[in-house]
Amino acid sequence: MAFNNPAFNIPFNNPAVGPNLPWLHWQVVAYPQTTYGIAYDINTVVCTLLPPNGWGGWSQQVYAQLDRALTAMGWFRNQWSYWVGHNKTPLVAWTEIWALQYIQPASKFATVIKHLCLTRMDHFAVLDISANAQLGSVEVPRIYGLVPRDLALAPNVVLQPPAGPVPPNGFRRPVGTRNTVQANNPAHWAR
Repeated sequence: MAFNNPAFNIPFNNPAVGPNLPWLHWQVVAYPQTTYGIAYDINTVVCTLLPPNGWGGWSQQVYAQLDRALTAMGWFRNQWSYWVGHNKTPLVAWTEIWALQYIQPASKFATVIKHLCLTRMDHFAVLDISANAQLGSVEVPRIYGLVPRDLALAPNVVLQPPAGPVPPNGFRRPVGTRNTVQANNPAHWAR
C-alpha cells in the first residue's frame, strides 16, 4: 500500500513543531502491536557534492545519524539500511519513522532520502512513503534551516513559502558540511 493518494496525505501543518507528521491511514492504525521494519536508501551523491548542488559532506554522517536515532528509539539493525522494531504499535512505528526528519542539519533528510518504507513483518505489508518524505512533498512543504540552493530550487520541488536567498551577514554553514570555498559562500544556500 503506497500513500500516494492525496486523501491519505492530510498534513499536520504546524511550522513551530518542525516537519509535518502525516495522518496515519485508518487501516494501519488497526494493525496490531507487532514487529515492524524500517528500510531506507540515501542519495549518497547529494551528500557529497559541493554546494550549491549538494551538502558537501560525507554520506557516512547521514548513516551514522540515522543509526543513532533508530537505536535510541529501540530499533535493531537487521541489515545495513533495514531496521527492526519489536513490540511496536503502528502509531509508534509511524511516529518514529517520521522523527527521522529531525536529523541535523534541518531539512537534510528530506533532500537526501531516496526510498523510505515501513513494513509490518508478520504480514509483509509495505508502506512506501518515499515521495512523502522528500523536500517539496505535502508532508515536507518547506525548508527548516539551510539547504543547498540547487536542491531547494529543483524543478520538482515546490516549497511553501518559496526558498529565498541567505543573507551574507551572520552566515554559518550547516553542521557536517566540509569547510570549502563553495560551502562558505552564502549564495550557494537557500532558506
